[in-house]
Formats: sequence, C-alpha cells, structure tokens
Amino acid sequence: MHIDLSRSGLPVLLAEGDALARMVTTDILDEAGYRVIAAANADEALQLLHFRPDTKIVLANARLPGSMDGYTLARVLVRKHFGVPVVVLGDSLPSPGDLPAGAQFLSTPAIPSVLLGLIRALLAQYSGVNPTLSGSDRHPSRRLHS
Repeated sequence: MHIDLSRSGLPVLLAEGDALARMVTTDILDEAGYRVIAAANADEALQLLHFRPDTKIVLANARLPGSMDGYTLARVLVRKHFGVPVVVLGDSLPSPGDLPAGAQFLSTPAIPSVLLGLIRALLAQYSGVNPTLSGSDRHPSRRLHS
C-alpha cells in the first residue's frame, strides 16, 4: 500500500521563535500539503498539542525562546509519551544528552527536500505505512534557518 503522506493534509506542529523562519518553513510545509500548526515557543507548542491530538509530527527549533528550548521540549514530549515523532532543528550539533532517544536532529539551514524527506520517513516509521517518496522540492534555493 502506498500513501502519499506529503499530500494528505497531515497536521505538523512547528515550534519556531523566529517569525521569518516560521513563515518560510510554514510556506514550505503548506506547499508540500501539510497543515501547519505554528507556535512561537515551547509553552505554546505544548498547549497546541493538547488541543490538537491529531498532530502527526513536531518540528522544534533548538533555540526556542521562553521557559524551555527545543531540546527540553523534545524531552518533555518523549517523556510524556505524546506518541509523535520530534525533530529538533538547529545550526549546531547537539551536545551529548541534549537530544532524547527517539528524537531526530536536522542541521539548519536545511534544504527543504531534506526536511520533507525526513518528515515522510518519520511518518512512515510511526504509522507503519509506506509513503511515496517521489515528491520533489519546488524551491531548491530556499533554506531553513534557525
């Protein structure tokens, strides 16, 4: 069974403190067919997760403003067993112990096709379906910045 997970309108929670980066990433995800739920910090992301239990994946900037950074948010999500894959985006590699087991790290600036490929792979891993990986990046010159 092949399901094109990039075109199914699956909800993705994006926790990004930088308004411009949030807007660019939202645009990339929207154009790939995802429904983006945007948060400006980790506390807002946790609130949104409670109101949107249908969220399929969380993307969090490592340097989120507020009471916790992206790594702490990832640890909370893993510890509380939200059951969604978590990707922390950052411009430097995590220190040992920063990234909880089960969470992924993606260096920024990231090429949109790499981000979208990682999302599809994680959704397939967590849902048990085989996604179509043939979606192409419509904006190869854009990069995600943290």
